[in-house]
Amino acid sequence: MLKTISVIFIIIFSLSACKPKVDKMPQLNKPQCLTSQSVCVIKTTMGKFTVGFNVAEVKVETPFSIIVSYTGKQKIETINGYMEGKNMFMGKIPLLFKNNLNNNRFIAGTMVVACSEPKMTWRVWIKAKYQSENLQKEMVQGFFVDFTSSY
Repeated sequence: MLKTISVIFIIIFSLSACKPKVDKMPQLNKPQCLTSQSVCVIKTTMGKFTVGFNVAEVKVETPFSIIVSYTGKQKIETINGYMEGKNMFMGKIPLLFKNNLNNNRFIAGTMVVACSEPKMTWRVWIKAKYQSENLQKEMVQGFFVDFTSSY
């Protein structure tokens, strides 16, 4: 009986000592432009859009956020978009942007998958929807940003 209890204790102790390797990326407090990003600031006729990330580098199968900020005269109603592989099409990954405190800053959480290549270029398509100054018609502004992920 004592031997059985000792074996059970050793097994439980051994299993509790094993922890999976957690590869955490540093999360940034302030969104930043990636070094691999094609463009960070997009100037349009309706204002300026800044696209940033909450990580310094995008790693495959690791969650990250894309942050779109708008500076201009219009009030953005919604921002939507999707992401797709540029050098290898694997379908569209929808991006669900949420308005952060009604301050023309929109955030979408996402992640990219591992591919056969160690580095992969992704294209993010973004559409901003807002009303015209006189509220007579709906305006849509579209643009894209490329960035690279790695594993």
